Amino acid sequence: MKALVLFSGGLDSTIALKLLKDHGLDTYAVYVETGFVNADYDQLKYIAQEQIGAKLIILMRQQQYIDKVLFTPKYGYGRFFNPCLDCHKFMIEQTWQWGIEQFGKGNFFLATGEVLGQRGKSQTRPNIDRMNKDLGEIADYLVRPLSISYFPESVPQKLGVIDPSKLLNIKGKQRRQQLDLIDKLGIKDYQTPAGGCLLTVSGFAQRLKRFSQHYQYQIEDFPLIRHGRHFWFDDKLLVISRNEKETKLFEKFHDPLQRFITIDLPADVLGPVAIIDVSASDELIRTACGLLLDYSKADKDREYTFVVNGQRFDHIKAIDRNLHADKLIKG
Repeated sequence: MKALVLFSGGLDSTIALKLLKDHGLDTYAVYVETGFVNADYDQLKYIAQEQIGAKLIILMRQQQYIDKVLFTPKYGYGRFFNPCLDCHKFMIEQTWQWGIEQFGKGNFFLATGEVLGQRGKSQTRPNIDRMNKDLGEIADYLVRPLSISYFPESVPQKLGVIDPSKLLNIKGKQRRQQLDLIDKLGIKDYQTPAGGCLLTVSGFAQRLKRFSQHYQYQIEDFPLIRHGRHFWFDDKLLVISRNEKETKLFEKFHDPLQRFITIDLPADVLGPVAIIDVSASDELIRTACGLLLDYSKADKDREYTFVVNGQRFDHIKAIDRNLHADKLIKG
């Protein structure tokens, strides 16, 4: 049987991958891309393929994650906007489906780097048992090499494909045992544990939550949520870039649903660009232009003319950003 390991590049999934590779199995490191982790594919490839000798598979599942998980989590959210248990179940199901399509049922099993009790929501006994029940037959083919004795015997164990005595029995939040194993297993590189999901970051989570209350979120919106200064005028969003990199990013912003328009500074002024709700009133557009001038290198006492979405706006001066500080969501 082939081993498909849900892989993040972190300490636990790297150890799980190594333990199964050392069984002599045809081993795959499967990274499921949800769109909210700053993944370094080159590093993932190095850790999985060059360091361990497994095959790296990247499943691009951003839209499926948005449609099936992000806004309707069965198990709820964590501290911020992170549906951790639903996310984990989604990754298991996507990997299982890929395995079925590639190899056929009975020719592979799944494995994760889960450690019983390590994470407060997604790795507690009640939640894991609940998820296993919902996974149905998939759970029978799911192996947790780092906590092998704490879970029911899986199909690959019953078939003798894996040897539990060569796996681990770790429980709890401490990672001392994993860290002690690194040199022994010959692992030189792995990513930081709990690695960087933006849905667990307060500022990003607040922005996404507010955005989704008023707009239909889609893959293309990620740069808009991730970057810029976010001002909310009731239900209307205004985003102003913070630096040259963000300005170039916003200039390329693609909005298939045509919910937003761009505001550029006059040609003789250097500075940021703004993106604003297409239905913004003329008064709000004038305010946005004034804020844009305040963040630019414009002469703050001079009046300027803007052309926004084909409409001309004259006699606009810089507006002190502090006057609208209450409308700014930091992140």
